[in-house]
Amino acid sequence: MKDAGMPRFNIGSADLSEEDIDWFKVACNLSGESIRAKIGHIITGHLTRFKSQYVRKVDYVARQYGVTWEEAFILLRQKSPPFTEEDLVWARSQPPLALREQEVNSKIGYEALEEEDSGNSVDSNPS
Repeated sequence: MKDAGMPRFNIGSADLSEEDIDWFKVACNLSGESIRAKIGHIITGHLTRFKSQYVRKVDYVARQYGVTWEEAFILLRQKSPPFTEEDLVWARSQPPLALREQEVNSKIGYEALEEEDSGNSVDSNPS
């Protein structure tokens, strides 16, 4: 059930094979979820699983462009690379975001990442 305060993210439609569509419908029916709810759970699960890797990649972009982690996050949220000098100026002018300290402070994030990355994962590519 949708939380009344939850923002909507309209993703449109995705191209899938007929077999993938059939299996997705089966998965939805087996779990008793609507297609929309199942897609939301899949996206949330993906982001939960790979968020630490995305934190590291945002840090890399920040260092690459000489901006703060938060400015890199803003750039990646609102614009697409390669970034222009105007994009960097724009990102620096944006109001601060309410992000958790773990995400903003890359040193803390890296300590957590090192622990997570020591495990073996079958699917370790979040892209």
